[in-house]
Amino acid sequence: MERKGRNTWFFNAPVYVQSTGTTVGPEEAKGPINDSFDKTYDSLYVGQDTWELAERQLMKDAIQIALKKAGKKEDDINYFLRGIY
Repeated sequence: MERKGRNTWFFNAPVYVQSTGTTVGPEEAKGPINDSFDKTYDSLYVGQDTWELAERQLMKDAIQIALKKAGKKEDDINYFLRGIY
């Protein structure tokens, strides 16, 4: 992998998505693609005290789900790409 500039990398081999993990709160779970999510919560705060902690919990859960689907451990991962729609 070669770095170009501050925020751009060029990979020497093809990059692919091996697995995904999706976690959502109650509003997304009510939508038309609710059966597409790996984990849904009934509570907007997903058992946390603040919205920021809830977002963190959603991300942690999504990462653990993706790792489990891929049969990987955290130490197996070199790079992590996150997206939010």
